[in-house]
Amino acid sequence: MVPIRCDRSDIAAHYIPAGDLAREAGDEKFSNSVMVGAFLAVRDELDPAYIEQAIRTLVGAKRPDLVEPNLQALDAGRGWLTGHASDSISVTRSTP
Repeated sequence: MVPIRCDRSDIAAHYIPAGDLAREAGDEKFSNSVMVGAFLAVRDELDPAYIEQAIRTLVGAKRPDLVEPNLQALDAGRGWLTGHASDSISVTRSTP
């Protein structure tokens, strides 16, 4: 989606084929769910069960047919980043 690599030394950058993974889940419009899944793979601030429940509740209320593809995209992002950690750049943040 964004072909530019980041050269900053104060952030952690992860390069994820979100569009491709979203298309595998059904449509490129699920890219946001892929990215949320990737976030869940590297951070522990959010419990994945809460995000899954939010998708079931919020998406399911208006478009129940999109719940499963969104959950598949979420899992795809989480799984891809877990399996491709070497494709990521991890940097130590400096403290002021």
